[in-house]
Amino acid sequence: MKSLMKPSDFNPSEDAEQEAVMEWAAWSPHRKALKWLHHTPNGGHRSGAEAAKFKRLGVKAGVSDLFLPHPVRPFHGLWIEMKRRHGGVISDKQAEFLRDMANEGYATAVAKGADEAREIIEKYLERETKSDDRDQTAPVEGAENVV
Repeated sequence: MKSLMKPSDFNPSEDAEQEAVMEWAAWSPHRKALKWLHHTPNGGHRSGAEAAKFKRLGVKAGVSDLFLPHPVRPFHGLWIEMKRRHGGVISDKQAEFLRDMANEGYATAVAKGADEAREIIEKYLERETKSDDRDQTAPVEGAENVV
């Protein structure tokens, strides 16, 4: 499958990787299921006043970057923490969030780059079209489920 990023982008920023995921979602064959895939604006650098305002508005440290509110049995939705292809690691707060969401019945994953995020989303959505008797409570194959 063709990469979502240009070969010249050896280790693109997390933002660039996430932009590539959102561009893919807009033309994906799964675009109907991906209609409400969205970013949670928790990261980034802000001024002190802006950071205080966002905190009052409910921004919480550790909340994953992407959320797909499309339930696929047995999950309520899919949370994805985006990281750079090389060198990106999750924080303790991010790991705590992913564990808590998994315990609440959501699929959770850490994606190192846009291509991995796309694969995780595709495997998650494929679960709803499975017609065999495989265990639908198993983790999403290919995802680093944090459970």
